[in-house]
Amino acid sequence: MRKLSLEEQVQEQEELLRRLGSGRFPIVGVLDNIRSAYNVGAMFRTADAARLEELVLCGITATPPRNEVRKTALGAEESVPWRYTRTAAEAVRDLRARGCQIVVLEKTEPCVSYRDWSYRFPLALVVGNEWHGVSEEVLALADAAVFIPMFGRKTSLNVSVAFGIAVYEILRHWDAAQPEGAWGELRANEGSVSATRLVRQTDAGAADAGCRWLRGSGGESRLDPRP
Repeated sequence: MRKLSLEEQVQEQEELLRRLGSGRFPIVGVLDNIRSAYNVGAMFRTADAARLEELVLCGITATPPRNEVRKTALGAEESVPWRYTRTAAEAVRDLRARGCQIVVLEKTEPCVSYRDWSYRFPLALVVGNEWHGVSEEVLALADAAVFIPMFGRKTSLNVSVAFGIAVYEILRHWDAAQPEGAWGELRANEGSVSATRLVRQTDAGAADAGCRWLRGSGGESRLDPRP
């Protein structure tokens, strides 16, 4: 086992981005009245890492440019598509009209573990205020509430940490549903690590042609060309 140098990691990431083109995974993050701008920045960084379709910033949630956001986003606020809406309910209604399944990360009755829900794509994941959680109006619009089990004295994780855990579990479910897989297999190649399978494509070169992940007419996730 050998630790990759920073230069090798950057080179590998640049090759990954070249192969992906403008394709993004069919997941939208909705931030419902997030109090801390530092948490917002951390979620931008997660959204960049997971290549989310976009972040929707709602209510009092801080928006770029802002120093506190940039401190934890480390520039991810410039690479992740984002928009602002006055309320999360407004954003959720719009996303539902676009065919998204609405999933809130919240402890409710009833709710299911974030590992066990049957996720359908495209999907919008809603996270709420650090103190009050997801708003009641948004809960009424949701298809499901999922929670992360807690085994200590505290009843919740930091919202940005919980967001990252949930996003990568949802990505795992999405990947498992793809015939070819989408995350990319890493293999040794003359002493280096290279990505050999980076994204499911509907045709050769689709990612390089400029595409976005959308829900197909039959419910499947597919790459769809966009200008």
